[in-house]
Amino acid sequence: GQSFSHLYTYNSSHNIILQAGSGDNGETAASGRVGIGTKTPNTKLEIRDAAPTIRLQETTTGGDKRLEMGVSSVGVAWIGANQSAQSLALQTVGTDRIVIDGNGNVTIGIATPYNATTDRLTVSKSQSAITQIVVDNQSSNVAGGSSLSLSSYGGGWNLQVPSSST
Repeated sequence: GQSFSHLYTYNSSHNIILQAGSGDNGETAASGRVGIGTKTPNTKLEIRDAAPTIRLQETTTGGDKRLEMGVSSVGVAWIGANQSAQSLALQTVGTDRIVIDGNGNVTIGIATPYNATTDRLTVSKSQSAITQIVVDNQSSNVAGGSSLSLSSYGGGWNLQVPSSST
């Protein structure tokens, strides 16, 4: 068994093929699409595998920090900050809006929970604005649906549970 790798073009559309061993491992099509595990990518980058994973990894600050996303072999899509004691943040305009920390605590509008030992969900907004949490069920079986609303303006809290009419 010989082992070989090479890069070549083979057809009139001038696709570039990367071959390692006996199979084609990737292709850059003349259309600007890149396929890994496929010769016919449908998007700019397409990865086909039994359980494909993409990893972005930072290594310059000591310790490997990484973001991974993929699809499991049973079809579950996932995104993970897969290193110890790190967080996953959703940002807009360069600001963390939702953060899931390494312990599974979720914060919205604030960087860390008030009490990381007990607070599984922390929602915060400036005191000059209304902070509101709404749980809503737009069920077609209930006239107008049903909802639960917890809101605060300044120091007081208001819990609203609409009465149902049957």
